[in-house]
Amino acid sequence: MNNLRRHFSGQRGMSGVFLMLALACCLVPRTLLAAEPYPAETRLAREGVNALLNVELDRSTAIFDRLEKEYPNYPLSGFLHGAVYWVRAEIAQK
Repeated sequence: MNNLRRHFSGQRGMSGVFLMLALACCLVPRTLLAAEPYPAETRLAREGVNALLNVELDRSTAIFDRLEKEYPNYPLSGFLHGAVYWVRAEIAQK
């Protein structure tokens, strides 16, 4: 153990830190890095964004309402509702 400590400290200080970081990155399971914190909510949000991009405003509003009702803690629901209002305003100006 003392040999390892001596190897990662002293004159090689920074290279030892980089080596430890590289090992830590290799040991972290990919599932932890790729885990999506809101999988069901994100699928529903994507469905609403697709409807919004297809200018199906009533459908996207209904999907975002459902998203807000079923998942009140989803961080993007307010932003997505705002996007619908913005698209409606843009269409009204033209």
